Amino acid sequence: MRRLYFIFFVLLTMLITLGCGSTSSTNKSITLQEVIEKSKLVTEGYYEYEGALSTLIEIKPDITYLYRVWFKNQQARIEIETIERGVPISVSGKVYSEEEGLIEEYNIIKESSYNNIGQVGENVPVKVRELTFLKYIDDLDSGKAKINSIEMVNNEECIVVESGTSGLKKMWISVQTGTPTQVQYDNDDIIRYKNVRIGKNSIKDKDLAVPEQKD
Repeated sequence: MRRLYFIFFVLLTMLITLGCGSTSSTNKSITLQEVIEKSKLVTEGYYEYEGALSTLIEIKPDITYLYRVWFKNQQARIEIETIERGVPISVSGKVYSEEEGLIEEYNIIKESSYNNIGQVGENVPVKVRELTFLKYIDDLDSGKAKINSIEMVNNEECIVVESGTSGLKKMWISVQTGTPTQVQYDNDDIIRYKNVRIGKNSIKDKDLAVPEQKD
């Protein structure tokens, strides 16, 4: 009988040990610096989000703005689609390069006409990362920012970071990609990013150019 108790105790100990091992591997400690370093490796991607136009004096509740952002190495295209009561009204966009800054603009009026404003040539250099959601991570103050918790957002494991940055309260950063999944401003407004694609071949070269006119 003692021998049976001993065997049972050994088996129970092994099960507990194995269980603890799997838990520690899935809940491995994640540091903010590790995620920031992963973010620095991101050079190509696409994402969307809904938001307001900061230049508007009055925000109309029946109008939404869908932002689309493509970026790759030293180029980016940012597009805003105006949607009124679920119906697309117009699309405006800008194309940037780091060396020349804003190089082209375009405007598409749905069911009406196509107006390509063409080359702008401001020749004011820009940093592509500052035009994208990566800027929020680049602007983190390492002395103030801290991980608050770990949460799942869109089936992705994310660290929830208290930014310590003026204007930005929290940021959810994907552990896998090192990019934000959502950000919360000081006024508690939340921007949620969707249809995110990150990494090599996530976009095509033509995605960085002014769209072709459709007949």
